[in-house]
Amino acid sequence: MLSGVIQLAAVGLLVLGAPIATLSSTDIELDDDSHLQQVIPPAMLEEGSFEIVSEPLNLDNIVVTDKTPADVFVSATTPLVVALMLGSVGLVIYTLTRVDKQD
Repeated sequence: MLSGVIQLAAVGLLVLGAPIATLSSTDIELDDDSHLQQVIPPAMLEEGSFEIVSEPLNLDNIVVTDKTPADVFVSATTPLVVALMLGSVGLVIYTLTRVDKQD
């Protein structure tokens, strides 16, 4: 019994320790003389060499509100949910009254 527990613990340590060992062995260090170091040169833009492709913002179309899209969704679907709930309650009451009349 004890040897089975020890074997199970040893297998567990191997299973849990193997990913940690592989992660620590694949670290790449970038030294100053490393061939893996990359330098991206700065981009030089000349005046007038690029086009502005976006249109300016129309500030009249911007609406500032405290509502999130979720708030708008809830306020739009609340009447539907209430109507469905009242319809369900009405059907339950109708069914119960019909059963009482038949007995």
